[in-house]
Amino acid sequence: MRLIQKILIGFMFLIGVPILLLGVSELFNPNADAEDREGATAALILFGLPPTAVGGFLLWNLRTHAPKEKQNSEREREQRFLELLQASEGRLTPVRVATELNMTIAEAKIYLDQKAKQLNATFDVSESGGITYRFHI
Repeated sequence: MRLIQKILIGFMFLIGVPILLLGVSELFNPNADAEDREGATAALILFGLPPTAVGGFLLWNLRTHAPKEKQNSEREREQRFLELLQASEGRLTPVRVATELNMTIAEAKIYLDQKAKQLNATFDVSESGGITYRFHI
């Protein structure tokens, strides 16, 4: 969704800003007659301002809502992690966390390391080298 919004912002500015600049330059051109100025004003109002305003609004919307979406996403991920932790009685592996939380295994290892520090977890290493994190519930 954000990618589509960014593409739309670029498209709106690509259309609106040049028309806006040409219209303003024609309005302030001392050699332009009244008919040219009227045409420039109409082009400015009809074709320059609306796409630029829409692009500006979309940009503002993207910038103000992105931090909130990220915070909600992190909160959701932590809630899913806690549910997974309770369901597994405190024993988690990176593979299970990666599967359940839609992460790569490397991201899951980093995430589990952070949570292990935060929640004072211990870990067991199997003979094959697999790590199981043990969280005390």
